[in-house]
Amino acid sequence: MEASMKINSYKGLMPKIQVFIVITFISLWLSSNLEAQSSGTGKELYQYYCAQCHGEKGDGKGVNATEDLPTQPKDFTSPKNLPVFSDEQIVNTVIHGGPKEQLSFIMPSWGNILSAEEIELLRAHLREICQCKYDPEAAAKAEAEQEQQSQ
Repeated sequence: MEASMKINSYKGLMPKIQVFIVITFISLWLSSNLEAQSSGTGKELYQYYCAQCHGEKGDGKGVNATEDLPTQPKDFTSPKNLPVFSDEQIVNTVIHGGPKEQLSFIMPSWGNILSAEEIELLRAHLREICQCKYDPEAAAKAEAEQEQQSQ
C-alpha cells in the first residue's frame, strides 16, 4: 500500500517534469544557435529568445504557453504586469531566470548566452511592449496583495 501511495504522489509531478524537460531542451537548442543570433535589435532578441512563451506580441500567448505549464507566461502588454518590476529586476530575471525574482522555475536564464548589451536591448524592448516604466507604488501594492494571498 505504501508503494502505491508513492507512485500516486509522483503522477502529479510528471506533467510538470515533462514541461520542464521541453523548456530546457528548447533553451539548449536556442543557445546552440547563438552564432546565428548574436547581437541584433531588442525586438529580434525578444522574438528569438522570449516569444516562444511570452508570444510574438508579448501577450503571454506563445506557442509554448499551454495550460500544462505550472505558471503562465507574463502578459507584457497588461498595464499591471511589467510596471511592478524595476529595470534591475527585469535584467536579473533575464540573466538568472525566473526563480531569481520568485517567478516561474521553468523560465530559463540567459546570462551565459546574451551579452550585457543584448540584455539591455531586451529590457528596453520589454518596456516598449508594455509602454510603461517602473511604478514603485504599483510594485508595493502588488507585493502587499501577494503577501495577503500567501497568508
